[in-house]
Amino acid sequence: MRPKMDEELIYSTALKYFAKYGYKKTTIEDIAKGLNMSNSNVYSYAKSKQALYLDCIMYAIGNWQKYVRNAVDKEITPKDRLFKSFFAAVEFIEKNGDVQQLLKNDPTIIPMFPDVDLLEEFNNRSVNYLKELIEDGINQGVFKPIDTSVTAKVFFDLYKYFIISTYVKGDGPGDLTLHSETLVDVISNGLIRNDKR
Repeated sequence: MRPKMDEELIYSTALKYFAKYGYKKTTIEDIAKGLNMSNSNVYSYAKSKQALYLDCIMYAIGNWQKYVRNAVDKEITPKDRLFKSFFAAVEFIEKNGDVQQLLKNDPTIIPMFPDVDLLEEFNNRSVNYLKELIEDGINQGVFKPIDTSVTAKVFFDLYKYFIISTYVKGDGPGDLTLHSETLVDVISNGLIRNDKR
């Protein structure tokens, strides 16, 4: 009997195939060959190709969130922590071509206005994390008192729009640093100059 393979290896390998060929063209046989195992062994990890695909998406999004949290944990001030959450999220996708291609192949993964949100649990987790960062800034007197639930949702929706327009519908990031810095500057400072009231 073969020892059980690490799920991370299963998901990362399958993700490469789904990213390269898309869901419809990827076969369990492709993934099995990439893992050097039989089709039936792949089915011991997932009930179907669709289940494996969803597991791969959850794996990728979970890694995305871990990456952001690890980056934010290195920052000290509330403002730096909040803005690092945005920059790290963009940085993760910029470094992960497979995730970029997966999003481009399947826009339903991150829809702007979903009827059904496959990633509702993950998205809610992200919004709640932003809410915690904003509340921490309010408690430290850095951010003005504001409705943290609404603000976190607005911040997340802006980020989601940025990802969709850049990676799902666009041709790539363009000047990613400039776009990111501009968005963060407008969010933090607004458009009105303080000396022109």
